[in-house]
Amino acid sequence: MLTSDGYSLIYDKNINKIAILLPQTWETLTNTCDPIVDRRTDVQETDLWALLNVAQLIFYKGVRKDNERSYQPPGGD
Repeated sequence: MLTSDGYSLIYDKNINKIAILLPQTWETLTNTCDPIVDRRTDVQETDLWALLNVAQLIFYKGVRKDNERSYQPPGGD
């Protein structure tokens, strides 16, 4: 597990899973031990696409063409 400023990342290659844990906020309070952080809690779909694309680029195996893009927003071309 990797941790930085309350954010954590867990990679389990045996079950093909990456989990990103975010620090808690007043809206997402789960315990009394971890500090409260002032961060966004609403994330736009375009930001989630960016995270997904980074994961794809990290694990991509093969040759990508310079003009190939992986981000395809819904309804986009």
